[in-house]
Amino acid sequence: MSPAGATRRRHREEGEPIAPAVGVVAIVGRPNVGKSTLFNRLTGTRRAIVDAFAGLTRDRLYGVVEWGGKRFTVVDTAGLDVPLPRDAAPDIAALTRATREQAQMAITEADVCCFMVDVRDGVTALDEEIAQALRRGGRPVILVGNKADSPSNPHYAHELYRLGLGEPVLVSALVGTDTGDLLDRIVDELPPAGDAIAVDEPMELRLAIIGKPNVGKSTFFVAATLKSVPIADYPFTTIKPNVGMAYLRTKCVHEEMGVVDKPKNSVCANGVRLIPVKLVDVAGLVSGASSGRGLGNQFLEDIMQADAIVHVVDASGSTDLEGQKTAPGSQDPMKDVEMVEREVDLWLLGIVKRDWEKTSKLSEQLKTSVAPALAQRLTGIGIDEEMVEETLLKLHLKPDKPLGWGDGALESFVKALRERNKPSLIAANKADLPSAAEKLPLLKQSGKTVIPCAAEAELLLRKAAEAGVIAYTPGDSTFKITKEGLSPAQVRALELVKERVLDVYGGTGVQQAIDQAYFGLLKAVVVYPVEDETKLTNKDGDVLPDAYVMNGGSTALDLAKKIHSDLAKSFLYAVDARTGLRLSSDHVLKDRDVVKIVSSGRRG
Repeated sequence: MSPAGATRRRHREEGEPIAPAVGVVAIVGRPNVGKSTLFNRLTGTRRAIVDAFAGLTRDRLYGVVEWGGKRFTVVDTAGLDVPLPRDAAPDIAALTRATREQAQMAITEADVCCFMVDVRDGVTALDEEIAQALRRGGRPVILVGNKADSPSNPHYAHELYRLGLGEPVLVSALVGTDTGDLLDRIVDELPPAGDAIAVDEPMELRLAIIGKPNVGKSTFFVAATLKSVPIADYPFTTIKPNVGMAYLRTKCVHEEMGVVDKPKNSVCANGVRLIPVKLVDVAGLVSGASSGRGLGNQFLEDIMQADAIVHVVDASGSTDLEGQKTAPGSQDPMKDVEMVEREVDLWLLGIVKRDWEKTSKLSEQLKTSVAPALAQRLTGIGIDEEMVEETLLKLHLKPDKPLGWGDGALESFVKALRERNKPSLIAANKADLPSAAEKLPLLKQSGKTVIPCAAEAELLLRKAAEAGVIAYTPGDSTFKITKEGLSPAQVRALELVKERVLDVYGGTGVQQAIDQAYFGLLKAVVVYPVEDETKLTNKDGDVLPDAYVMNGGSTALDLAKKIHSDLAKSFLYAVDARTGLRLSSDHVLKDRDVVKIVSSGRRG
């Protein structure tokens, strides 16, 4: 914890060179949360006007800060909700519009955004809207909970997690408490000198690996990514989420197109294109997490950022609900599934129920739909008004009559929303153990997608392939020993993997679970962009260099955005390399499409 006031920029010694400016940090948020106070604190000036009247900052203010060996520019912006009165005079209206534009311009030019929220007020609907916009912006965002002047003063800092922006930094800009910690975070997020941050970069699809402690989540993650993380036979080995790159496996189009490819952003092995995708190993969840038990708040925050979920369970029934080891076969893995889903639903229900009576009464009094209010509360986890409306329609709940929904309606609503917004499958881990034989059929009777899995076997095969001992591509149903001189124990270990896993299930299940999550749950498609639709090359002559994983329903314009924001801005049309037909911007892409983008800037 940094002492109060320990936030001014470090004074340089005489003759010491001035560090080059490495980035721009924008302080953003709704009016009257303390942005100008923080600006003054960080820059050591009093240039920004500070008062309890919302919207006093009408223009951007710039200051320079040095901290941790870095020198950067801080921008104080106007509040992002400066109201425009209906009867405003033309000059006042012009000033208000200009204020909003100044704030948006500051965000656009920033390398890092500090999003300020008043912890005494808690999270407001406007805070949630701003958070959603910032998450889509493609820049690092530091969530700052201001006015945390004293631990004894009541505040709602716990609500900040639902904004989906990670661990908040709690500060008092007025007193200076912990603003040094904030500066440390800013320095960590700033790019190295000369680096540029991409503008309008499309959000990547993310897959979360979840489950109770000690079921093999981290083993699954390491087997998929070969990233070194702690693996141990006790609960809460994973304290913070591990993020790594796994691969999505799909048949490459080069054979169909009759060419020899030269991949750049992916790998092609024996006709199989392996495309990097993001995987997150989330801290284990225990019963009571929705009330903050264990690592519950962190768990729920982490899964908010996922597009789909692989729920790892112990199919051998050898760990209890707390993640403690028990006799094999003594536990029911379906109870794991039910516990995790219940905790997520209870957490969502807590968000929805906040001021529910007041919200529902207001909706009926005004004879308006309650859907916008619900969407505002849930926007932090990627739920929009359309999703809310579809869910209400599915459950036959009248959006303009929420008082008449009846008992259990909200519980059914959050469950249906969770199933729609966070689709999941079950990775039945430890399927190679004898006690799993009677548990797997019970899991499959649940109606959920169940993938028998042996994460330890996959890890063994990946490590052996990395060492050149075997030839093996993730997802293969077999392998070939390529190195002589293996010990009898090594040979026997590989034989056991073949006999107990590959011959039984046709694979270890790790790659199959990842593929099913993307192609089955998210309906993802793989698209190959080219610049020459006849030779299937990029500008350097590389054949089928890139393969992009796109959301199901993505359009030709979405592909242009994925390639480069400038390409999307100057988009004219696309060309299907197979047929030569022109495709409009709203043309929905199919899996294995090979597409050229044509723009007025001739980039594509």
